[in-house]
Amino acid sequence: MHSRYPANFQAPRGAEDPDEVQLKIIFDAEGKKLAQPLPRKLSGAQAQQIVTEVDPFLKGIEVTDYFD
Repeated sequence: MHSRYPANFQAPRGAEDPDEVQLKIIFDAEGKKLAQPLPRKLSGAQAQQIVTEVDPFLKGIEVTDYFD
């Protein structure tokens, strides 16, 4: 398998796969805000299933509330 990264590339500390997307789901499928965010790791075809993003400003979300 061919990597798009050079042989000497090092992923950030704590990231096993540089192509992996780490996110927190904060809305359910109906658009209701969840009581607790659901952490998810997606890679490859899974990451391609992300269909939209949410503008935190328009939704009144303080993004720093979700930083670890």
